[in-house]
Amino acid sequence: MKRRPVRKPTRQSAPLTRKELLPIAASTGRAISLRNHLSLATLKQGKGNLDAASELLKTTYWTFYIADKDTGIQHEASFVAAEQSLKACIVKGDANGVWALSSDDAAHVQSILGIHDLQVASMPLHVLEKAKARLAKLFEKDGGFPSFCLEE
Repeated sequence: MKRRPVRKPTRQSAPLTRKELLPIAASTGRAISLRNHLSLATLKQGKGNLDAASELLKTTYWTFYIADKDTGIQHEASFVAAEQSLKACIVKGDANGVWALSSDDAAHVQSILGIHDLQVASMPLHVLEKAKARLAKLFEKDGGFPSFCLEE
């Protein structure tokens, strides 16, 4: 009986590059952070718009998908509160044209932005990109924002 040759497993994807293994450039991280914090500031002042609210909601989901299990569990209430606050802001803004967050709602979003700032400063690019791609698939599949209340 002939022995079959042992095959080496084939690699499914290309190996990660140096750029993908390192965190993003500090200037890029600061730009992302600044954009998010300015969006929050405009909503706190009642001068926001749909773009500001939806970008903060996307950032909330992105932060959640980047987070490790411990961070996700530890800050679960903050993620849910930020999501609900921003979704309510979008609904109210569409209905009456007032794009604002109360200080309590803004505090929930602020806590998520603090987590996100740390992630962007330290996570490798491939982790950030993978989470962003996952979020894009959800938007494409569902045609709207997902919900933490429905996450398994």
